[in-house]
Amino acid sequence: MKKMKAVYQSRTLRLVGGVTMAVMLAACTQNGGGTNTTSKEAVDGGNSTPPASAIEYDPARTGGLELPLSAEPITYSFFIAERADAAVSSDWPIFRAMAERTGVDIRFEPAPGAGFEEKRMLLLATQSVTDFFGSLTGSLARQYGPDGVFLDLKPYMDEGLMPNIKAWYEKYPDATVVSTAADGGIYSVPTFSEENYISFSWMARGDVMDELGIEQPGNTDEFYDMLKQMKAAYPDAYPFLPISTAPIGRIGLYRDFAQMFTGIDGMLGYDREADEYRFAAEDARFVDMLTYLHRLYEEGLMDPEFALLQSNQFDERMLSGKSLVTHHFKGRVSQFNSKARQADASTDYRLVPMAPFAAEGVKPFQFIKPVVFDAQSIALAADVKQPEIAVQFLDYLYSDEGTDYTNYGIAGKNYEVNGGEVRYLEEEPDLLVPNLRKEGVLYDSIRMAAFDKSRQARVLSPEDAAIDELQQPYIVDSVPLMVATEEEAELEKERLANLTKHLEQKLTEFVMGKTAINDESISQFVREANQLGAAELVEMYNTQLERAGE
Repeated sequence: MKKMKAVYQSRTLRLVGGVTMAVMLAACTQNGGGTNTTSKEAVDGGNSTPPASAIEYDPARTGGLELPLSAEPITYSFFIAERADAAVSSDWPIFRAMAERTGVDIRFEPAPGAGFEEKRMLLLATQSVTDFFGSLTGSLARQYGPDGVFLDLKPYMDEGLMPNIKAWYEKYPDATVVSTAADGGIYSVPTFSEENYISFSWMARGDVMDELGIEQPGNTDEFYDMLKQMKAAYPDAYPFLPISTAPIGRIGLYRDFAQMFTGIDGMLGYDREADEYRFAAEDARFVDMLTYLHRLYEEGLMDPEFALLQSNQFDERMLSGKSLVTHHFKGRVSQFNSKARQADASTDYRLVPMAPFAAEGVKPFQFIKPVVFDAQSIALAADVKQPEIAVQFLDYLYSDEGTDYTNYGIAGKNYEVNGGEVRYLEEEPDLLVPNLRKEGVLYDSIRMAAFDKSRQARVLSPEDAAIDELQQPYIVDSVPLMVATEEEAELEKERLANLTKHLEQKLTEFVMGKTAINDESISQFVREANQLGAAELVEMYNTQLERAGE
């Protein structure tokens, strides 16, 4: 195999968003946030940065919030989903610095990915949520907020206590739509992501593809041929490893292949060509999808334990060569490459992104992530102590100063500013995001806005730079924004969880050969799914879609 040497280039990008050069040069002397002093050592990456509490606040960078928010230290609990690659810590430097700045101390109560959903639903059902409740969907906030679980933020926004969030809402009016409950209250605040952002990518072992002379696949037939060649060369490997078996949602085996074979975004999803929601199992091409996946399973081209894998097992198989291809969050390309080099500096391991592909006759596409992303929202407990302080700290996380912490980290430690330009100090592009996340920077449900800051400060690895270029011809606008009424939210709550579980189980039985793939079995599958609410939900989503277009 030919050894690939990583080549890195240093570059900086100019700050945007109305922050002046003087303010940003001053920012070099602090642990993040605004300042009126300067320090050559801080600009040069030294250790003479003054404590955050010693820095005068700039109201232009806090949105007018007066710091500290509390004269006496106050502590709040914060529920959050814990990433497999970065443990949550209440002692993260950015939160120590923010505590010095604001007087607010955050104590995290993380839930690992494996038990996160169960923990979240238990806390909601028992009305025992933490003071700050992250990793929350807007739908759940709208459902449980009016029942007294979450604090109604609207009065505090109207009183001017949340100026930064109000500014984001004015810039992106969809935020009001997705966060307003049936009773008119606002019980959560969404993430404001980057415009034209792509979350996912196909990825494969580029070193193996080069060795075997494999070109990137343009359709599912070529993808099958690619896996066959890999299996022939590496008979102990199971080339394709799905991230999950989710049939509905943002990513997963059945959701992904439903799109690739039918053009429908998941088993119960949006059909761009028809401009309506449909149940993929009722599409004539659904049988082709099942037959294809069963073939991959039967021929050892897909991991036989695809339905059982935990995240640590997934990583082990991708890094060890037991698996060679997956569809995952695009950042995993550089993360896997970095881990492989850490384990063996001379490794040939090289994961590369691949462009979207689909079955013959289906146009491949990639949705961009919506800017207003309510699948990652934050709420406050209805009984949170001193709510005026709590809502202002929540607002601080959306401020210019707050988003410096959550996007950049600590000045002089994680980044530097020179001549009005911000640049991360990590010299190894593949290590940048993993190392920042270990310190709470770029962490889901903590970084809530101004995502463009991190993009402008990054030195992209060749793999990361290639992803957006590959995806560009295939990107389309995200699914139209829809909001459920109280009755619709209740229907989804009653139907969707059981339906999703049923779909996942039955689809896995088809793929593994436990259920024969024929007209009779598919008809029965559709009947059972409709009995569990598939038809009702499709009708409801189309009603919402029609309402959204009015």
